[in-house]
Amino acid sequence: MIEGILLNTRAAVDKADLRAAYRGVFASPAGRIVLADITGSLKRVPLPGQSAEERAFHDGERALALRIVRTLVTTEDDHG
Repeated sequence: MIEGILLNTRAAVDKADLRAAYRGVFASPAGRIVLADITGSLKRVPLPGQSAEERAFHDGERALALRIVRTLVTTEDDHG
């Protein structure tokens, strides 16, 4: 099931519907556990001696976590 979603292009989704879907997923007990794990990357700081690849990987994790959080907390009013 997941493989089909990952490999197919998705149709455009209304932003309000997308926010509602994110909130539905992450409001469940399991979703809260997953969200806590994902947002753990927001607390990590680059360590001295990390390679450029390691920093890029962690930057990517952080960017995804921020996108999820922004989608969850954004309201219709925020879009003017």
